[in-house]
Amino acid sequence: MKASFSESHLERHIPSLVSLWKQKESGAFLLDKEYKSVSSSLLSLQRGLTGKRDLIGVNYMEDKAYLGAYLLYYWPVSYLQVSYAALSVRSEIAALCEAAARESRPLRILDLGSGPGPACAAVADICLDALASCEPGDGSLVQKNCAISVTLLDQSEKSLSRARRLFERDFPGVQVTTAVCDFERGTLSSAAGFDIIVMSHALNELWKGDAGFLEKRAAFLEKCLGALTPGGFMLVCEPALLETSRSLLSVRDLMLERGYDVKAPCASCRNASGAFRCPAITAGENQTCHGEVTWTPCEPVAGIAARAGLDRESVKMSYVVLSGAPASEKTPAATRKPLREISGRVVSDGMLNKGGRIRFVICTGKERITVSAKQGDPVAKRKGFFSFRRYDTVTITNPEIRGDRNNVSYGIDAGTEIVHVPFAVT
Repeated sequence: MKASFSESHLERHIPSLVSLWKQKESGAFLLDKEYKSVSSSLLSLQRGLTGKRDLIGVNYMEDKAYLGAYLLYYWPVSYLQVSYAALSVRSEIAALCEAAARESRPLRILDLGSGPGPACAAVADICLDALASCEPGDGSLVQKNCAISVTLLDQSEKSLSRARRLFERDFPGVQVTTAVCDFERGTLSSAAGFDIIVMSHALNELWKGDAGFLEKRAAFLEKCLGALTPGGFMLVCEPALLETSRSLLSVRDLMLERGYDVKAPCASCRNASGAFRCPAITAGENQTCHGEVTWTPCEPVAGIAARAGLDRESVKMSYVVLSGAPASEKTPAATRKPLREISGRVVSDGMLNKGGRIRFVICTGKERITVSAKQGDPVAKRKGFFSFRRYDTVTITNPEIRGDRNNVSYGIDAGTEIVHVPFAVT
């Protein structure tokens, strides 16, 4: 199977990651004893980040063993998470690149809580691909490796030094600025004029244990959005854990209340009277929302995961893309009347119910709607219904109306039309 855009670009960074860890030139493979060492550190790091979460907010990047586990395992995973999230706003990235080219200036990216730079590297690869097809005002071609300026902020100098070295090696000509920052203490740079701001796996570490952590995180994001250029956006990506995902969605709701727009992954999330709360939040405390893309890991990720006994068959992420511009789109309020068109993102796996039907949950931005079809139904199969995956965008026209007036549900029949756009861009 052909590697996706994100996977192929990740693989070119693997030799640099191994070299950064070994402190010498190396390939993408490790010795058996190195695999064992990294796998052991990975399990300890994973327990601290996703188990008891006692490493959240701790400067674990200063620990050599943890840094190695991060570079060789979590760095590739984080890269893919942000890459797939950023590709959902690829057209917006292309527009920003064209604007920078017309103004004969670098595209400016700010990475908050950058660590060794996986998020910024993912965004930079997409931007470079877009810039390669741009032309500045004089009509000459843009130089692919000279059109980006990145600023990396983090609390760990060791992580920043690795990021600098990786960018020097894999992004020659890209201007890199780094600074040690403590976001909770208000040391965020006052610089402005950034086209893209990215924050990956860092927001959930701020104000941990503080009763007002959601409001403080929203206020922090509002300050960050003030540093954007017109048309710019901020991508916030978090682990697809129940706690971190729901916290991000709650902050998303606060940002909507403050008048900011959500570009992705949400469908229309406003009506004439204001913003809708996230349907995952209103659905109950055990509900969440995240994207997922299947992945056959490259080395050394595959070997590390196998030795650590970890299942790594996909990449999952929760994210929001925020714009500093006030939302102008108004949409009709949610209604209980049967719909003739359902448009939104798939936010569940295919689930087999007791009646033998495969059902998917589709979020329209206003509500979650269930659409189902009999398992193996030839009409639904021909129309591509069973190929839905999490975060795919779908529009279902003339669905079959099922249930009753008080409990409407939907199905697929001969008159139903489906437009299906996969989430993962190849």
